[in-house]
Amino acid sequence: MPNVANKFRMPKWRFVLSLTAVALWFTAYAQSSLFGSSMPYPALTEEVVIPDSLTAVMVNHVGRHGARYPSGPSHTAAIRSTLLRTALTPQGERLLAVADSVDRVTAHRWGALDSLGMAEQSGIAARMMERTPELFSDSVRVQAISSYVPRCVTSMYTFLHRISREHPKASVTAASGPQFSPEMRFFSINPLYLQWADTLNRDSILISLPQFEVAQSTLANFVDNAERFTPRERLRFLLALYSTLSIQEAAGGNPDLWRQFVTPAQMEAMWAVNDTRQHLMHSASAQSTIPTAISTPLLLDIIGSFDNFIATGCDSPQIVLRFGHAETLMPLLALMQIPGTVFTGPTAAVPANWHNYSIVPMAANLQMLLLRSGSGHLYVLTLVNERPVSIGNLPFIAPWKELRRFLADTIP
Repeated sequence: MPNVANKFRMPKWRFVLSLTAVALWFTAYAQSSLFGSSMPYPALTEEVVIPDSLTAVMVNHVGRHGARYPSGPSHTAAIRSTLLRTALTPQGERLLAVADSVDRVTAHRWGALDSLGMAEQSGIAARMMERTPELFSDSVRVQAISSYVPRCVTSMYTFLHRISREHPKASVTAASGPQFSPEMRFFSINPLYLQWADTLNRDSILISLPQFEVAQSTLANFVDNAERFTPRERLRFLLALYSTLSIQEAAGGNPDLWRQFVTPAQMEAMWAVNDTRQHLMHSASAQSTIPTAISTPLLLDIIGSFDNFIATGCDSPQIVLRFGHAETLMPLLALMQIPGTVFTGPTAAVPANWHNYSIVPMAANLQMLLLRSGSGHLYVLTLVNERPVSIGNLPFIAPWKELRRFLADTIP
């Protein structure tokens, strides 16, 4: 068997932006990272090049919906219920006006995909076609499913529209609905996980974080007597405030709005609390592995789709697309042991070691490209947010049989 895996242990890269553009992008990224999982999809500064000796024959794609409006009025309602309990500072009056404005602007489109989200999905589809042009012929079969939530459905159809526009003869099927919840919304139906999530929501672990002291101080910016509120009430307020401020860029609002209300230190502390909460809720942690174990049906579906395709002889190119949520990807990537997505150390150290903005920005995605050599051997290139990742001790481009064995071993 040719030693393709070793020969191409590191993929080739081509830099496609000028140094000035890269510097500007990093400046924007530094602020956007404070928005955590509400950060818009980061601009790509590099292009993945597949070795000429390998041909793509199939792609498995799992994507998060694109940028969206606030998912619901619960956060602005929490802000309003806190502020209306006591006397307000001038900043408190302005924040109350912002909450009212968010409700007015977002009315009738809570959680809906916005124009940026559509552009994100269309761009990812376009780059997939550029990266693997050999896949996109008239004989390609594209199969797509999504969570029943409208922003996921819209993401799916936006992605498919870009493909169909350039390849109108491709065979495309799309479906959505509760029947796909075991793969795409396991976090909403698994009884064991729901019990764990309820326990975590009632626990005081976030209040004990070192960053909580700075984060909870934000309340004093808005009310005259912040000391009357309990730590749990302050936590509820700061999480609602953070969600409202961090979603602004993704929702087409003012990305600098947060600077009018909190200091950089307070914004970073609120991010750290939110980052830790997401880690505990949706990834493997020192507290529990339940959040990752429940993504097993999705991983089995990915493995099974590869197996079925290989069993047919890999004759007709195939693309399998799945569209879900941040809560879909976080557990899956951790279960697969993707570097940077797993941290089981002390809870207080989560913000230094696990970063939601790099794992699940808006439109985050996992792409697994099945590649065939001239001699018929099969390899997989794994991309997370369109950047190559190595899994376990395997190279970036890993023999499928070895990668399959590794993934099967991660399943509880």
